[in-house]
Amino acid sequence: MHKNGQGGHGVLTTGTEPIKVRRKALDGVCRSRGTTLKILVVGAGLLGSGIANRFIQQGDSVTALAPHPNLLLDHAVDFVHGRVELGFRLEELLDCVDVVVDAASSYVPATVQESPATALASSVGVSSWLAEQAVAAHVGCFIYLSSGGTVYGEGSAAHRESECPDPISSYGAMKVASEYAVAAITRGTATRTVSLRVANAYGPGQNLSRPQGIIGVAWRNHLGASPTTLYAAKSTVRDFVYVDDVGDLCISAAQSEFRGALNCGSGLPVTLNEVLGAMSDVAGAELLIEHQRARSFDVPRSVLDIGLARSLGWEPRVSLREGLERTWKWISTHPG
Repeated sequence: MHKNGQGGHGVLTTGTEPIKVRRKALDGVCRSRGTTLKILVVGAGLLGSGIANRFIQQGDSVTALAPHPNLLLDHAVDFVHGRVELGFRLEELLDCVDVVVDAASSYVPATVQESPATALASSVGVSSWLAEQAVAAHVGCFIYLSSGGTVYGEGSAAHRESECPDPISSYGAMKVASEYAVAAITRGTATRTVSLRVANAYGPGQNLSRPQGIIGVAWRNHLGASPTTLYAAKSTVRDFVYVDDVGDLCISAAQSEFRGALNCGSGLPVTLNEVLGAMSDVAGAELLIEHQRARSFDVPRSVLDIGLARSLGWEPRVSLREGLERTWKWISTHPG
């Protein structure tokens, strides 16, 4: 593993030696005017790269750790090749870090449903290990990217953070378990944890070789002149949030004193029929859709109440139409 892909020093090592920290980062991380924060983002997919870029635009110092870089990752981000695994040490990367964002994920709902035990053991274990090392390094804030669309389960009203999680999918159960694990590990320490429950995120930078969500899947298939199989009714309701808005809420959470679960969505209910129609309009051609019976692990309606996020001064800025236009512009020129 090499820093920036240029043959630099490796930073992940196995072993049982305690983590050594040369100086303490900011407790709790409440930004003062003119303060530059040091951020570690683990993962460089759609959300990881988008979040890293937003912190860079704030003037912060950002390192991203991932197996592969994203095409849209800002050149100012210090990219480190690597993958967090149990037993791997991150003491150099965590030195003086103020905020860790756990955006690493190699699973999508369907794959977790196929092999839940393996997925849960891996995902919960890695997030727990990362949180444990963040605590040892006195990191001020640990942000875990959870799933607002799967942790709550079924319900007709917009979901609030005060609800007891009730996932109907193995993916949702995995996310809830990780939330509880990192919260327990950091409780009573100087590390404040925020579990960001993200709705259906989309935007430029999606990995079309492994798309997640209707927007990435349908447009990838559209570019290949293939139909998209929709395992849901057209009336199924979802909440869509643009990647930059997710990054902005990470910044708001890091700069606040908030701890706990925090919804991240648009707060607006959109049917799949509506979003597919808007996608066809933006692409200038009708998307080919084949309908199948809904899967047992997909809820018919999922919308998030974002009142708590708004109390931090955050507001989603990118409308669905504008976000789709930006996304299509990128996808249509980066189909591989």
